[in-house]
Amino acid sequence: MPQYVTINVENILRGELGQDYRRHLGEVCNQLKIPVDRITVSDVLPIARALLRKLTDEMDYETATRVEKKLHIYKLTQDLRTLEGKNDPENIRRRADLLVSLGNLCLSAGMAKEAITYFKNANVLINRINYEAKLGEIYRGLGHAYKMIHDWENAKRYFDKAIPICHKLKDYSGMSDAYAGIGYINWKTGNFSEALRSYQKSLENTNKIGNKSLLVTIYIEYGNVYNEMGDLDKAEEFYKIALDAMSDEKDIWQIARVYNNLGDLELQRKNWEKAIEYFQKCIEYGSKINHARMIGWGYFNTAEALAKLGRANEAIKYCNKALQYLEKINDKEGMCSVYRNYSLAHRVRGDYENAMKYAKKSLSLAKELKRPFLVAEAMIEYGIIKGKEGEREEMANYIKEAKKIFEDIGAERKVKEVDEVIAEYGITDL
Repeated sequence: MPQYVTINVENILRGELGQDYRRHLGEVCNQLKIPVDRITVSDVLPIARALLRKLTDEMDYETATRVEKKLHIYKLTQDLRTLEGKNDPENIRRRADLLVSLGNLCLSAGMAKEAITYFKNANVLINRINYEAKLGEIYRGLGHAYKMIHDWENAKRYFDKAIPICHKLKDYSGMSDAYAGIGYINWKTGNFSEALRSYQKSLENTNKIGNKSLLVTIYIEYGNVYNEMGDLDKAEEFYKIALDAMSDEKDIWQIARVYNNLGDLELQRKNWEKAIEYFQKCIEYGSKINHARMIGWGYFNTAEALAKLGRANEAIKYCNKALQYLEKINDKEGMCSVYRNYSLAHRVRGDYENAMKYAKKSLSLAKELKRPFLVAEAMIEYGIIKGKEGEREEMANYIKEAKKIFEDIGAERKVKEVDEVIAEYGITDL
């Protein structure tokens, strides 16, 4: 007699969708001709795939993906249970494979701590057999999991451990992934020269296997590093290489990402209207697949351009829209920028009380994320508001500290922007 798992599936869906889970589950079960009260383990993946399509259309990409991944995780944990107590080498290998798959699924669902547990349990198993190929994947998985929670030191440690194993096995895809992970860490921590070196190694390995999707990601990351360094023309070159390599049908979220980044370049060039055009393209493409992160980023960046144009009330409305999307997926980096743009818009309106409230939120979150670039940006906004409140000495301290951060990480264009702020507010005499 088959074992029914309807209650387990319902509990997963209820946690993600609330009481509306009944409607969604009922509709996909009806479509698949699966009795909703008699779901078996073998039914879980077809239901997960059907829900992914349905929820992407009706809700948002991130929620749909998370639901699909959590159901897939449940299915694999049931498969793992069937292997308990089987300690021959072949079944140990199968258990290790399942644990690594579970770790990777947790990564894609944003469940970093759970991923770490699965990868470390897999590591324990493969130490009992000769399974070096899987060890490289485990180390890369741990690198990505620690990267996700901004534990940069442990993330780099595991990527470093993966590289010699991948090199020995001629696993060019694994080497590309590990070097890209190190590049990302160096970018986020402001070590731009090392980031470029790591991305170059990633690119070299990717070219050996011709992985177009990975190539596009690396080109975008290259652009991001040059963007924060202040070399806007070089950043634009890489973004447009990525854009030319993509397809409207297959790479929608990456296209949205590039349009957002091109808009950011125009913000820095003070081409406010052109920036808004790019951000609207980001929102347009993000909306095609209900990609909450890209829609949210398009909204808050539009808000910044509107505030710079003096259209503060419109900017606040766009911040409201952005926060609605980004809070839902707990995108802290995006929320940090939303708060900074709220602060900017309220400052433009002359509402320094609300401006300070949001400046504090932005600075606190930037420090939590351990992102020097974001910390410095938040410090500038915070410092300017302090000056508006009459605390000029404290204003000078924050803005000079922001300049030092930008100098330390090599963000030359940002250093010049800070110099403009110093000149505008007469900080040189303090």
